[in-house]
Amino acid sequence: MNALVIDTETGSLNAATGALLDLAAVELCDGEIGRTFRRRVLPLEGLVIEAEATACNGYSPERWTELRAVSEAEALADFGAFVEELRGPEGAEPAPRLIWAGHNTPFDRRFVSEAFDRVGLALPLRTWFSHRDIDLMHLAAIPQAAGLVSGRSLDELRRGLLDIVPGVHDALSDALDTARLLLMFERRIQWVDG
Repeated sequence: MNALVIDTETGSLNAATGALLDLAAVELCDGEIGRTFRRRVLPLEGLVIEAEATACNGYSPERWTELRAVSEAEALADFGAFVEELRGPEGAEPAPRLIWAGHNTPFDRRFVSEAFDRVGLALPLRTWFSHRDIDLMHLAAIPQAAGLVSGRSLDELRRGLLDIVPGVHDALSDALDTARLLLMFERRIQWVDG
């Protein structure tokens, strides 16, 4: 499985009005975790940051300042450069498209797309990414049906399959755990097929 596991932390559940607070990506290449990317994001003025979200992801203006958060435009430009680097050297024809992977991929895709639109950067999803996504939330139906986990949330999967007690969410930890779980699923699927 060659994919890019992408995770966000946000100020609300609404991609049109909620702040993007944290953006991370983890490369999966040939059964291994590869390069990682992460930017904490200074929220744009006027975007929503709900108390429920900050309780989940630990956001506070003071903490983000200490952690050297960057502007949304800078975070997205850096993310674009990271994706382009993964796709290969400039001018390589054709550059391979990556598979977007994650836990609840439509949610993260909407937030990233809205943020790119907001700052006026083109997000070449069709150029960068395949039309296929790998969504851990859908794959989690397998261990849930087997009684290994009680639900499909990332926290339930961490507890049941990785023996990790979840704490405050951050995009990089969530992306890394999602990557570990996806690799675990891939190995089990290969074992059953082999």
